[in-house]
Amino acid sequence: MTEQLAKQLKEEGNALFAKKEYEDAHQKYSEAINHDKQNAILFANRAACSFAMGRYLDSAQDAREATRLDPSYPKAWARLANAQAALLNYVDCAASWETAIKALPTGNLTAVQQKQKQEYTNALRTAKETIRNLSNRVSQGVQVTQANDAPFIRAQSMLPGLRAQGDSGLQSSAWVAFESAKDFVDGVKAMKEIRLQGNTLVGNPEALTLMSTGLLFDHRAFHVDTANWLFYFNEQVKFEALRFGAIVDGTFESIVEAYRTKQVSDGWDITRPAMDRTIRILILRAFVEGRMKNNSQLAIELIRKALDILKWGNTGPWKDVSITEKGTIFQRATIHKAQVIFFELYEIAFSMSGNNDAVFPISKLYEEAKSLLADLDPSPPTAQEVGPGKYLAYYRYPAGHASSAIAFYHIRMAGMVQPRTLDNVKAHHKGAADHYLKAVEYFPIDDENHVYFLCTAVEHLFKYGTPVKEVLPLMERIRKGIPAMLKIWEHSGHPHHMPGAPLEKTLRVEDQIRDALKRGQFKPDDKIMPQWG
Repeated sequence: MTEQLAKQLKEEGNALFAKKEYEDAHQKYSEAINHDKQNAILFANRAACSFAMGRYLDSAQDAREATRLDPSYPKAWARLANAQAALLNYVDCAASWETAIKALPTGNLTAVQQKQKQEYTNALRTAKETIRNLSNRVSQGVQVTQANDAPFIRAQSMLPGLRAQGDSGLQSSAWVAFESAKDFVDGVKAMKEIRLQGNTLVGNPEALTLMSTGLLFDHRAFHVDTANWLFYFNEQVKFEALRFGAIVDGTFESIVEAYRTKQVSDGWDITRPAMDRTIRILILRAFVEGRMKNNSQLAIELIRKALDILKWGNTGPWKDVSITEKGTIFQRATIHKAQVIFFELYEIAFSMSGNNDAVFPISKLYEEAKSLLADLDPSPPTAQEVGPGKYLAYYRYPAGHASSAIAFYHIRMAGMVQPRTLDNVKAHHKGAADHYLKAVEYFPIDDENHVYFLCTAVEHLFKYGTPVKEVLPLMERIRKGIPAMLKIWEHSGHPHHMPGAPLEKTLRVEDQIRDALKRGQFKPDDKIMPQWG
């Protein structure tokens, strides 16, 4: 009777799936599984529903259970492979496709089986090609930790000399590069301890804390060092969410309401680590979606949710609760660093959308940046009190990033402003230049952002109509700052180091301007428009 009911529910689920009513079909398969927990087909079918709804982790979990129940079921292995590919876990994906092919009969294949074999073979070839491509590709702005010339390796070698300089050695981005990467690298190592023991995930419960601490310290610490990185990450998220009872899905409203209830019933000692993991997972997932998977819409949703929870913790019903009770994640400086992640992801999202202001309103970036600047600590600790790395990362860089976000806003508005008069356009070029020059002052001269923001400021000063004599000293600062910057950041992977990028263009334009001045083509008081192309 139970198996017969399960069969009936499966047929109802199949009919709903055929009509693309995936949520309802998923529910039917779940009900069927309650009556027949040993049926691999039911788990494979529910995996297909989850996949169709974009719930790839759930899809992989159900498909894996289907392969456990019936290792000879080709379609279960295929569904597992598809889910693993969606999760960018290409190594295991290739292995699953190979197993799916082996699970098919070796001879006398039906037409359906022949089609399956061709599909599986093609998918296996694609997975293997992707693995080869990944091994030779470095994501934009991502460090490769094994490289001897990686910024944090170079920074580490500089620290003894900086310490010997006393107070003057505190103003170097080497402290930030080393400390942020150390936490992130340690976190990635801890993450790779994740493993399946029977049916239970076991691992290091501090991995995501270390990784998110490194990322918040300075997001340039983010790196991917293996094709299976995302698989480890997703498994670690599942492990820590389960270990600490962290809520990783739901709306902002449902999450905070659940934690309010949890705090009343379970107390702070249970609620604090759970909420801490929720926020850290949201931040890490946002960065992964935005930087690794180019899923800007989801990235912004996730980082926005993390920020809303952080701000709620300091302005809502818990505003008078001590940091000791609710957790250090709610510290003011940590919120500022999460806002910096928001700036980074929002600028990427806006640019990748083709400057689509309807999807990613540029005013949102401006408002968030202004919010950070208005909330800065008027009496921050000193480098001697908290250490040079933390001082720069938490009490100097956020203001610099906020100022650069406002500059980014002005650059985009120069191309969008209405009415599009010359004065309106020039006002935004001036706003961009002014805010980049403000941003520069928050970064040491050996930080790549110091030089890069100067380059961009120079470009927009010329577009505004600034006399040559006022811009040349800034170009000279760029030239003089480059050697110090390259000692640490030469191989950071940031696009502005590439041939034809702003650094190279600015140096070329400076040479052209100085040569033209010598030949009397124009005077220092003249306003010119150099060719940056």
